[in-house]
Amino acid sequence: MDKALYLTFDDGPNEPYTSQILDILKTFGARATFFVCGENIERHPQSLKNIYDAGHAIGNHSFSHNIKHVLLAGQILKDEIMRTNRHIKMYTGVDNHLYRSPWGLCMPWLKPWLKQNGFFTYHWNIMAFDWSQPPANFIADHIIKRAFPGAIVLLHDGHENIGTDRRQTVKALSAVLGELAGQGYSFHSLDNNIFHPHKIIKDFAADLYLSLKYYI
Repeated sequence: MDKALYLTFDDGPNEPYTSQILDILKTFGARATFFVCGENIERHPQSLKNIYDAGHAIGNHSFSHNIKHVLLAGQILKDEIMRTNRHIKMYTGVDNHLYRSPWGLCMPWLKPWLKQNGFFTYHWNIMAFDWSQPPANFIADHIIKRAFPGAIVLLHDGHENIGTDRRQTVKALSAVLGELAGQGYSFHSLDNNIFHPHKIIKDFAADLYLSLKYYI
């Protein structure tokens, strides 16, 4: 695993894009991690089962992806996290320990609670800004140029707690897997039982500038 890369997908399940991503990952023999929202599990329970059956990891991304809950409503967010975990358990049988905060915002009051309840918090090193759906070549190039061994890559198969178009992410994924596999990378899911230490968001300001530059 010297050149392991960890692809992660947030805000799903969201069809048909979750299923299309699963097909591409299967083609390349790649594993990934899907950080799911409880509301979207309720809309697409079979998709959650399909993620698990395909051998990928599943993580908790809250229930509603509500910014007010993330910033201000401590007990509501805690209840949401536990509710989403019950959904994951119901449809996959997995006792989930993976958590990612919506928008990567983990308030200080939440961190000790997550640790006490056995959660591993994962954010990311590389953000492709695919949530805004720039062209696929922008998404792919952004990841390929920044890839490094051990990196956690943030992508999206959904959008918060509503469905949205993810065609550009799907299109970019094949290019990313093909190019990086050719460079010797392998693609793995995060471990539900062992924490993978990682730095949070490398060069965020530079990445944000490059993303905005595309639109300016």
